[in-house]
Amino acid sequence: MELLHSAAIPSKQKLLIVVTISISLFTIIPLLYPFVEDPNFFLKLQHPSQTSIVKLQDSVATRRGSCDIFSGEWVPNPEAPYYTNTTCWAIHEHQNCMRFGRPDTDFIKWKWKPHGCEDDLPVFDPLRFLETVRGKTMAFVGDSVSRNHMQSLICLLSQVEYPVDASVNTSDYFKRWTYETYNFTIAPFWSTHLVKSTEPEPGKTEHGVFDLYLDEADERWTAEIGDFDYVIISSGHWHYRPSVYYENNTIIGCRYCQLPNITDFSMFYGYRKAFRTAFKAILDTETFEGVLYLRTFAPSHFEGGLWNEGGNCLRKGPYQRNETQDDVTMKLHRIQVEEFERAEVEAKRKGKRFRLLDTTQAMWLRPDGHPSRYGHLPEANVSLYNDCVHWCLPGPIDNLNDFLLAMIKREEEKGLLAQVRKMIPVPAPLNYTRHRKSSYHSPPVTTSTSRTQIRDDEQRCDLFKGEWIPNEESPYYNNATCWAIQEHQNCMKFGRPDTGFMRWRWKPDGCDLPIFDPNEFLEMVRGKSMGFVGDSISRNQVQSLLCLLSRVEYPEDISSSPDTAFKVWNYTSYNFTLHVMWSPYLVKTTKADPTDPECNLFNLYLDEYDTKWTSQINQLDYLVISSGHWFYRPVIFYENETISGCQYCALPNTTQLPLYYGYRKALRTSLRAILENFKGLAILRSFSPQHFEGGPWDKGGDCVRTRPYRRNETIPEGADLKIHDIQLEEFRAAEEEMKKKGLRLRLMDTTQAMLLRPDGHPGRYGHIQTAEVSLRNDCIHWCLPGPIDSWNDILLQMMKTEK
Repeated sequence: MELLHSAAIPSKQKLLIVVTISISLFTIIPLLYPFVEDPNFFLKLQHPSQTSIVKLQDSVATRRGSCDIFSGEWVPNPEAPYYTNTTCWAIHEHQNCMRFGRPDTDFIKWKWKPHGCEDDLPVFDPLRFLETVRGKTMAFVGDSVSRNHMQSLICLLSQVEYPVDASVNTSDYFKRWTYETYNFTIAPFWSTHLVKSTEPEPGKTEHGVFDLYLDEADERWTAEIGDFDYVIISSGHWHYRPSVYYENNTIIGCRYCQLPNITDFSMFYGYRKAFRTAFKAILDTETFEGVLYLRTFAPSHFEGGLWNEGGNCLRKGPYQRNETQDDVTMKLHRIQVEEFERAEVEAKRKGKRFRLLDTTQAMWLRPDGHPSRYGHLPEANVSLYNDCVHWCLPGPIDNLNDFLLAMIKREEEKGLLAQVRKMIPVPAPLNYTRHRKSSYHSPPVTTSTSRTQIRDDEQRCDLFKGEWIPNEESPYYNNATCWAIQEHQNCMKFGRPDTGFMRWRWKPDGCDLPIFDPNEFLEMVRGKSMGFVGDSISRNQVQSLLCLLSRVEYPEDISSSPDTAFKVWNYTSYNFTLHVMWSPYLVKTTKADPTDPECNLFNLYLDEYDTKWTSQINQLDYLVISSGHWFYRPVIFYENETISGCQYCALPNTTQLPLYYGYRKALRTSLRAILENFKGLAILRSFSPQHFEGGPWDKGGDCVRTRPYRRNETIPEGADLKIHDIQLEEFRAAEEEMKKKGLRLRLMDTTQAMLLRPDGHPGRYGHIQTAEVSLRNDCIHWCLPGPIDSWNDILLQMMKTEK
């Protein structure tokens, strides 16, 4: 202040200084304001509040777009294109559709609109992009579709600046392009399979057989990427070609090689191995500190035949959402996502950044965007006459760079948030819970994000009495991101048209049930083991659990037997083991005629343990048992090794007993086995009701409802009610005995909740419509994802209560 009041400074200069300082303050404060979202920021620098940090986190989360930008649809964009084949020199001849006479232009006038986002996906801003990547480097690793993507980027950037060729290699496959004003370099790396590959007859790529060394990285790119800030890898179509597979420098098999004495493998085997090796190479590159993007498979759209059998792509507009499906594309995409998520877990452990550029769905809907016959002169002699693999420029592939810029901006904002966190010390951990966001293709979870914790005064609320309420955040996985979904519960794969059944959650009366948090679950079971015993509904729940946990880690199959009825998985990062033990009746069971594979009559030894599971449970920490639907089948009851009666058996001189008799006895015996052999937390999961309407399962009964029942709209009745009552009675009796011995038995009473979900079954969508199946309309099992996921919400909450 002495400066302003000094007599030595003329009044005009004083005024100038005041104005200058004022302008500076009014300039600086608004610049800082978006970062701190608090006009009193300067007053709080010495004592920052928890609230200001939370606001900052939410601000960045909002700006970066917490919605799934990869799930959406194409909408008209009359402003496109943003370059043409006359303004961009980088368009490859075979993608220069306008030059070779493509008569329609509508295919270039669409843009991608994500669903559920407050803002649209911004159209690529070349100036913003170049400012963001100033002084950095970017590599594109892959095949000709990767090059197609890079050329689109060069064309979009041509609105601001043309790059100069700074290549040190004369090969067109390994170029360097530098934007001198921004000191930004782009480099393509040609690697069709991502791993080391050789071609026995160079120059005959259309028909030659490749040698693929599936466990050896392609050093032409892996040796270079350590210097790059952004690396975008992709691969796909070259894996369709005939190849010989090597591991440990030894031939292990091939694809379509027609060589004698060599095992024929599917392309999926080599594809998975190649990606696993590529990711490992990046993880092992200590100098790589940039961001890796996996750009997922770009589908082809041949119709009327294969690429070499007259197939073509003549459509003039995008598909509507869910209008098309291709099993091979889905499988390739699923493999990529599985291997990416597997690698991402290790990347996070090593402090590396792996991101998924999941563009498959978007490009799947664009059969109109390929060159077809307009990638060459009509009389040209070309190997791919109708090109339905690559993409016209300009065209739909430009949107890949819309995605790319959006993801780079997210990284930029994350880095900004990290810097501000360092600037502002936080005195204590925040008591703050973030709602988990929905994403079909969400990456593995690394922090606890339970939506709402049950308060201490609500611990005793009844989790099993309540109603289903909408949950727009779900589902948390899908049939493309989870490998564990059994075919018969894969409702989306087989064309179920509605998706509303996935978007509900169970809301207990008087409290809120947190959505399943896979990271919290795995931390809780670290070093422990869990077993599920029962029938196919029990397996249904296990598969739901595997899918929910897949967001963090994929397990390793360590089963000692090839018998799929008894599986053991291990989550190596957590030393957690998950056991599945098939026992539909819970007690010792044999076929009445072991020599007849079609025999559906069973002997049930109601007073004898099924030692296939009872002999193993002493090694477990958690045990979940259940049974039910198999007791509707014809059975012969044995007690003391003597026939005591039967159910639906039609045997002479044998007393007909109701199913309730056998069910009660079997459940009592199995609970006694737990009492005698198990020391951990045992949970009895109650009966899962069926929802056949219009007839029984074998007489046209079906379940076609598309939403839950409201509370009290239906009640348990008949056999389902009786079975549930028996479970409650036997549970209470066993619980009393276990309490005396200091053992824990709990009831997961999900029957009422699931009774309200007639919409959650596969129905006719558990198989191809022409398939020969015994259960045509499945109203017993549950779609995945679907209502059964809530069982694991409840399971985790019960485990937390015990802890």
